[in-house]
Parts: sequence; structure tokens; C-alpha cells
Amino acid sequence: MQTCDVALVGAGPSNLSLAAHLEGDPGLDWALLERRAEPRWHEGMLLPDARLQSSHFKDLVFMSDPGSPFTFFSYLHEHGLLYRYIHAEYSTPLRRDFDRYLQWVLLKLGERVSLGEAALGLHYENGRLVLSTDRRTLAARDVVLGMGHTPRIPRTSLDPSDERVFHSSRYRERRRDLGDLRGRSIAIVGGGQSAAEILLDLVSDDDMPRRLTWLSRGLAFRMFDETVLCNDIYTPEFARYFFGSPAPVRARLNETYKSSSDGIVADLMLSIFRRFYVLDREGASHPERRILLGRTMQDLADAGTGEVEITCEDATTGRAERITADIVVLATGYETGFGALEPALDTLAQRDAQGALVFERDYTLRLRPGIEGVRIFAQNASVDTYGWVDPNLGGTSYRSATIANVLLGRDRYRNGGSATFVDWGGDA
Repeated sequence: MQTCDVALVGAGPSNLSLAAHLEGDPGLDWALLERRAEPRWHEGMLLPDARLQSSHFKDLVFMSDPGSPFTFFSYLHEHGLLYRYIHAEYSTPLRRDFDRYLQWVLLKLGERVSLGEAALGLHYENGRLVLSTDRRTLAARDVVLGMGHTPRIPRTSLDPSDERVFHSSRYRERRRDLGDLRGRSIAIVGGGQSAAEILLDLVSDDDMPRRLTWLSRGLAFRMFDETVLCNDIYTPEFARYFFGSPAPVRARLNETYKSSSDGIVADLMLSIFRRFYVLDREGASHPERRILLGRTMQDLADAGTGEVEITCEDATTGRAERITADIVVLATGYETGFGALEPALDTLAQRDAQGALVFERDYTLRLRPGIEGVRIFAQNASVDTYGWVDPNLGGTSYRSATIANVLLGRDRYRNGGSATFVDWGGDA
């Protein structure tokens, strides 16, 4: 059995950020495990012009350690891209640039990273957390779960293996497989950023589909709010205020500020509008298009004609509506999960009356009585507890610095004390 102080499970932005905060401290022995041999960040949505919704300053480390060698600007500088990036006047990074930045950080972390190693189980034994993988058994004092989210795919009458329906996380791969789209009909289900990016991509080339339908549950598209006040919630002061607030207040705050994390960027919607303007001006016959709001998908089934039948409810009339398409793209978001380690958390961690895991201020799970001397941290795992700062890249550096300070047993990173526009509850 191998040992280390801290085992990090998952090499997405959350744990890459934490590893970058821990790197260079000789007093802590840590290891980072990732099940994928070649991890990519939202590979299915690495479209040519797609950009992040967060500022380039809100990378893995900058907001807590501006002098770190792991900043996005350090990546650009090392690759000779810094001047050109600045002169291009991007307000947010291209998604492909950010993916390459994450791969660069992964390489710089070196031998502590183990790729292609899947975590299979976790248990408590003799004062240690014992992690079982497909390669070894690893005992650690602390475990940090940063395994990301899994696609949310609604259950329908259609066979889940039917390739006519796929989640947006597979869009880039499936788009290549589909080839020329002329003569086909495509429906996009979902009203967020991914759905909008896919729509624009589908009408940006000559081989546009014959018919295009965009279905959104909302009665209006939620637009991304990147104004000063909304950005003020992505601060250590707000994070502490949010955690210290009663559950009903936290729920109200999340609903109030949802558009700061979940919405369509205005520039993207404008690009879509302009593209359709050009197509209409030129008299383009395709694609026929329908953009339908207030439609909640209830089922998918084989239409018997080679197409997929989408049954949805019209929020304004309450009536069922049926739409057919050759291809259905589910831009239905993601959900929290811990994969193969989910059963282990049932035996190790406490849950509340609603069955949800109980989190502490420092991102640890509240463990069951009798489990002592160890800690399990979970990143990007509870919007209800921590607010929109938790799943958003804008909160990654703050969260990692908080966890790093706990793991190191000292305040290596200054993580607060900054001036905010709003007084977020004083010392709460």
C-alpha cells in the first residue's frame, strides 16, 4: 500500500487549481489521479470561436496568487502569445486557449500526476482514508474530490443508445460524424449558452440543415449578467456571507444571482441574430427555423418515419406539442456526482434530512461519528451551500486557496480583506 498526505481525485480545473496552490511546498506530499489518459476540458464544446464567460484574470490561481507561475498569462507568455492575445482585445479567453492552458498546467505539475488511473473505492481504515484504484491502493490523511459534473440526460421512451439523440458534451465529435447536414432536420433542447453556441455553429457553414428547431423551457432566454454588482458576489467576502446565511436566504440569493453564472452571453445572442439577418437578407431557403420558448420536453420517441418525435408541453396553453427531427441535441446541462466513489460517501459522510451531503465552511464533508483524523474535501459540489461562486470559474482560485491553507496548516494565501461594493454582512 502506498501512502501520501493528500490524494486529489480528478484533474479538472478545480483540482488542477488546488495542485497549483500546493506545488512548491515541500512539507506536503500529494498525488493527483485522473481516470482519463488525455483529459480535455469540455472537449465536445471546443468550437472555434467559443469563449469563456469568465475574465482571463479568473484563471486557476491569479485571484489568490497573482505571482504564481501557473497563471493564464504565464501560459501565454511561455508560448509567445501574450502580446497578440492582448492586442486582440479579448475580454474573456477563447475556450480552446483555456483548454490548452489547463493541459499546460497539467504537464508542469509533473510526476505527482497519474493519468489513466481510475478511482474505484474509498474507505476508512486505521486512521487513514484508503483509496482503491485500478492500479494500486493509496492511503491518505485527506482526500479531495474534484471529479466534475456528468451530463444530465433526461429519461425518455427512446433507447439511450440511439445515436440520433446526444448530449451537447458530445457535440463536436458527433458533428464530425454527421457530415453534410443539408436535407436534415435538427432540434436543440435547452435554453442556455451551450444551446446557443450549437445553434450558431450549425448555421455558420454552407452545409446547413434543412430545418432547425430550438426549444427552451423558459418564457424568455436568460441572458448572462456580467455587470459590476453581479461580479461583486465572486469575492471571498460574499462567499463567507453566503455560507453563514440561513438556507432560505441562500436559496433566495441563488435565484437572484443565477444569471451571473447561468445564461447566454449578449455577444453570442447578437451573433445569432445577425447571422439570421444575413441569411434572410440573402433569401436563403434553409434552414427553416423555429425558436420556441416555454416548451418543456416530456418525452422522446421513434416517430416511425426515421425521425425522432419530441413531445413537449407549451407553458402558455398547457397543451402537448409534438415536433419531429432527424437529430436531437440535448443541451440540458450537468449534475453533481462522484462516480464510483458515490457509495463510499454513503458510509463515510453525513447527510441532512433531505439526503444531501453536509458541507463545512472549508469545503470538507461532515463525516460520520468515529471517523477521525481524516478529511474529505469536495470541490464544485454544492451550489446550495456555497452559492454560484462554487461552480463558477470565478470562484476556483478562492476555493483552492481556502483548501490549501487548511491542508498546509497555515495561511499561505491571503484569502479575503478585499474591498467590495456591497457590505456583505460584515463578519458573517
